[in-house]
Amino acid sequence: MKTNFQKTIFIVLIILLIYLPFQVFIQQLLQNTFHLGAELSFWLAHWYEVFILMFFAISLFKKWRTEKKFSSWQILLSVFFIFGLISTVFLSIEFGRGIEGFRLDLLFLLMLFLATDLPEKLSGRLLNIYLLLSVLVSLWAVIERFLPVHYWQTILSFSADFGFGNYFVGLTPRSDSVFNGPSQLSSYLLPAAGLILVKIAKAKKPALANYLYYAVILLGIGFAYSRAAWIGLITLIFLSLVLIVKDWPKRFKIAFLSFAMILIPLLTVKTATGDTATAIFTHDTSQISHEIATATALGEMKNRLNEPVKLLFGSGLGSAGPLVLKYDDGLIPESWYLQILLEIGLFGLAFWLWLMVILFLDIVKVNAGLGLGLIAVSVTALFLHTFADSPATSWTLFLLIGASLKGSSSTPACRQAGICFTDKHR
Repeated sequence: MKTNFQKTIFIVLIILLIYLPFQVFIQQLLQNTFHLGAELSFWLAHWYEVFILMFFAISLFKKWRTEKKFSSWQILLSVFFIFGLISTVFLSIEFGRGIEGFRLDLLFLLMLFLATDLPEKLSGRLLNIYLLLSVLVSLWAVIERFLPVHYWQTILSFSADFGFGNYFVGLTPRSDSVFNGPSQLSSYLLPAAGLILVKIAKAKKPALANYLYYAVILLGIGFAYSRAAWIGLITLIFLSLVLIVKDWPKRFKIAFLSFAMILIPLLTVKTATGDTATAIFTHDTSQISHEIATATALGEMKNRLNEPVKLLFGSGLGSAGPLVLKYDDGLIPESWYLQILLEIGLFGLAFWLWLMVILFLDIVKVNAGLGLGLIAVSVTALFLHTFADSPATSWTLFLLIGASLKGSSSTPACRQAGICFTDKHR
């Protein structure tokens, strides 16, 4: 039976799910088209954070009053949050910056709590909405690849750094304008690739529409030209072939389609000079900056061997990663795991890895597609600040995981979406 609180959460989560892919676009619209100012536009674009915090407090109180019992991942997540707050208060360079770091690095994990408050029959709808959004966003990413560069600047007076015009492989623009970043776009699409792949693999006679949806998702990831996402996608496909697909004919069909869709964008790339493959896989000069960032971060960790407190607990949230671009003070390691290691130390990284392992083991039992998506996004995070850089990816992924874990008790969300993994849930 749905309570008014559950209905309210469901409505807000649906709005959030639909809104997140277009958050950066809307912020640009408010700031550059309606001229509301950078700070006001930012907070209007992040309206959901206040609501999520409020609903989380209510949900936590209700759960404590009625159940007085938490699952293993909920306990671990609570400890991780407390650890993050301690880091914010006592270790961060300044309190305000620490709060900003907390918002970027940990706030999206609240979705795991909130989504478990949904009734089981509503959880599957969230999965289907996400799949539909992914197909539409991916289709647009393919279409916009053939539109004029900087078209949003021309139409809506957006700033010059928005859209695929600033991201090139050789002289070929990369699809990314809605997300304002090809890596963010690709990371968002990876869970969808896992969900649809499992849907195809588990069906006796997969519908043609699912193959078409899968092809569109893969083309979107391919045209984004994100090396990290390609590695995540290859990991996802490999795991699905090993763990899920049992009959060889279907295995070959899925493998061929998957890699064909990745190769199409690569074969259509035209660069003015140099070798095409080199331009694609090194992203021209950006490879050097990645190597320097990684070496600098590892060098800092080596120096911290002589500073046990910093080594174990980090230098505070907000001291590394994307937030450094705002304050121009700190390290940008270009890896989520190095970022966590620098910000909240060995203990923080251990907490994160432990939480991800527990979540994967729980979610893969009821929704293999999301499990594979979590692995794929985690792989991309080796090379990107994935979870901090892309709210559309992090908030959406953990919202869907929380909703599916809620559904695992009686009516799994995966069953409603047709993507259950184990026989007992089909």
